[in-house]
Amino acid sequence: MNATHDVLMAKSNHIFAWPFKFKVQEKAIEEFAKPFEGQGWIRRNMDIAKQEAGDKLNPDMFMLHQYLSASAKDIFIHKDEHICGVFEYPFQKGEKWEYLVATHREKDCMMYRLPVASVELHVYRHGVGILLLHVVNERYTDIEDIKKINDYGRRVFMPVLPDDPDKFMLCGDKLGIIGSDFQCVTDFLSLAKECLEKPPVSAEGLWKPAGFLYDILNCRLGAGRSEDRKDLADFLDIRPTSDDRMFLMCLIRDDDLSGRISQKKWQLSAEIDEEFQKLLYSIIFADPDSATCQDAGMRAALLEKAVYPRWLDYGTLYGVTAYSMTLLTSEAAVIEAGVLRPFIVEYGYLLSLVLSQRIGIASYSEQAGRIVRGVDRKGTIKNRQARTLINLQEKYITFKNQILILEASCQEQGIEIYQLLQKQMMVQQEQEILDEQLESLYEATNVSMGNLVASKGIWWAIAAIVVDVVINIAAIILT
Repeated sequence: MNATHDVLMAKSNHIFAWPFKFKVQEKAIEEFAKPFEGQGWIRRNMDIAKQEAGDKLNPDMFMLHQYLSASAKDIFIHKDEHICGVFEYPFQKGEKWEYLVATHREKDCMMYRLPVASVELHVYRHGVGILLLHVVNERYTDIEDIKKINDYGRRVFMPVLPDDPDKFMLCGDKLGIIGSDFQCVTDFLSLAKECLEKPPVSAEGLWKPAGFLYDILNCRLGAGRSEDRKDLADFLDIRPTSDDRMFLMCLIRDDDLSGRISQKKWQLSAEIDEEFQKLLYSIIFADPDSATCQDAGMRAALLEKAVYPRWLDYGTLYGVTAYSMTLLTSEAAVIEAGVLRPFIVEYGYLLSLVLSQRIGIASYSEQAGRIVRGVDRKGTIKNRQARTLINLQEKYITFKNQILILEASCQEQGIEIYQLLQKQMMVQQEQEILDEQLESLYEATNVSMGNLVASKGIWWAIAAIVVDVVINIAAIILT
């Protein structure tokens, strides 16, 4: 992620994470990232110990290196472990992009244009990719604008088809990327109107995410674009794993918010300032307008689960939900190194890892489900199914050892944030369910194989008795 002084001092930073699955070639699993390199993505040298002689040490890479645990370094830094490849988009020198988020609600028409600070791609060997788009807001200082950027900026296709798009749209009107010589923008408003009048001509924006995501993935935007490369979606079977919303990371610097946070009047144990509680809820849970929970007690309970409270007295609040991660803090310059930079440089890797864990567990559960559907009514598991199960268990054990690490950082706050991310995304609960599912399948396989062996044993015994009887009869006849 780009964490220059100007970026960190902006009013807000927004990182949109788009997760997807892709097909890994089992015969060349250690080359899982090769198709993305072939598309033009530039592999980042994460290992500061293996930098080229004479290269200036990157402070952000050094900080990340010192922050991650040994297990996390094996994932992100040590290339020889073949676990995760970290890539940067092949921008040309001086090239500039803007993220366009347009929306209208009654008389409130806004078109937000936000500079793109960086585009990063994390590719995991178990067939999970995380595309991270980092945009910077220096122009729009009103919290209501920032809330709209958060929600409409993450919605990459229409969740519902409204009866009157001019009055109601859950997503923005337009979303995409604009460069000096190109525009890749999906017009949701026009698409919604078209769908009401005639059959749609394209799935993009309806049940297929906005086209700029696939164009970024294929390195087809900007000065270094190439139109003749094969589409990754065609031969890697790329499938988005989220709903209409990308995962959101947002950093907001606001002295008024920070001061009110430190007063803690949004908590159950305090004399609640209901209006501020609603505002805080709407920011953390990425609501574009009013809070989507209209009960003070329930809001306080949900905030209690989502908030990391270590620095509340200083007016700094971290919030984590199942689809967002927020940092609300002050505008003081002194917090640049200790608060702002770690959130941008380090926490994106914690988020990426937990997303890959969640998606990986869901993928293995789906594969186990297909094996279950192939079992007959008697519970008999065929040899082919047993081999598939054994192969699945072997891959899952590797996944658990490499990806489901206990700690992603050696620092106390990093450990706690990592655990909160896992808790909100229910990683541990889903892992326990999958473990039980695979254990039950394994037991069923053992019983099925045991019954098969037993049935074969019975037939061998019957055959032996028949042979013995025949021999005895033959002996009697001959005598």
